[in-house]
Amino acid sequence: MEGKIIKDPYSYIVSWAEDRYPYTGGRVFSYSSLLPISLFLPHIIHKGKLVRPQISVLVLAPSGCAKTDMTNDIKKICYKPYNFTHNTGARIERDFKTMDVATIIINDLSRILKDKEMIKVLESLIEEGQIERKTANYTYDKEGIKCCAYMSGVPQDLTSYITSGLIFRVIPIYISHDLNEQEEIGKDIIQNLEVEGVDGTSLKNIIDYYRTLYGIMSGKSTKYKPVVKIKISEEQRIKIYKNWVRMLEKLEIENNTNWFRELYDGIRMACSLGLLNYFNRKKYKSENGVILELEDSDINIASKLMVNEINVKFKIIMLEAIKKKLMVAKELG
Repeated sequence: MEGKIIKDPYSYIVSWAEDRYPYTGGRVFSYSSLLPISLFLPHIIHKGKLVRPQISVLVLAPSGCAKTDMTNDIKKICYKPYNFTHNTGARIERDFKTMDVATIIINDLSRILKDKEMIKVLESLIEEGQIERKTANYTYDKEGIKCCAYMSGVPQDLTSYITSGLIFRVIPIYISHDLNEQEEIGKDIIQNLEVEGVDGTSLKNIIDYYRTLYGIMSGKSTKYKPVVKIKISEEQRIKIYKNWVRMLEKLEIENNTNWFRELYDGIRMACSLGLLNYFNRKKYKSENGVILELEDSDINIASKLMVNEINVKFKIIMLEAIKKKLMVAKELG
């Protein structure tokens, strides 16, 4: 691995993605770069209750936005990919009977949405890390599965079923390009076309970096110890909380919607950023590993990402509410 990625892995990965996919990659990988490492986060505990530390994302973008290419990049980067296009809820449950850790990758969400049972299974894995099935022939119930998901689709996939359930269990990333951005993307295509020769150095550095972290956190490294606890100061926690409150007040969130998941996401992303920066964060020896201390930069980036997540979710939910009102108005004539 080269020194640049070790010095600032988050900026390195996001910059690489934005250069590879102008006006798209930076937005997607600002969240997706944290997804693989979230599988290895220590438990988040609130008053004795375990809160899942994993991050999942849903990329919504029109055709032609390189969704498939970005999905292929994620497959190469992520830990234990579980990729499918056609599947059933029962098949997923059978597969996860023998899997304790996985990254679910779905490139065509529209096909999956036709099976509501499958969506329920996915929600259970993403939210609770568990599978449960009872039939006349067999019964099984498994908990403690570490699972995150990278899903992509088109904006038209935003049905009421998603906006009432799945959308709250993932971080939505909405991509659209105005005319100026499309012209700039087109210019980038023309200027960087090559007949032969592909420079995969940056992507290889990224893949190698993640694999190194996977080895450390899996306890396979003889040189580095896994992180068993992440230290977040009271001041840092309050900063995330204040940013969360400020956004809810700005959007005038109604009383009938709760946004606690997004606050947890702020913590998850801050911890993921700290772990992604394993080699340049303060660490203290502990039993079975090390305690990693977050820096203020982790909190600042995580707060920014959390605020954007809330804003996008709010707009999606409001759009769905408007659509429902228009449908009622149409029925009333």
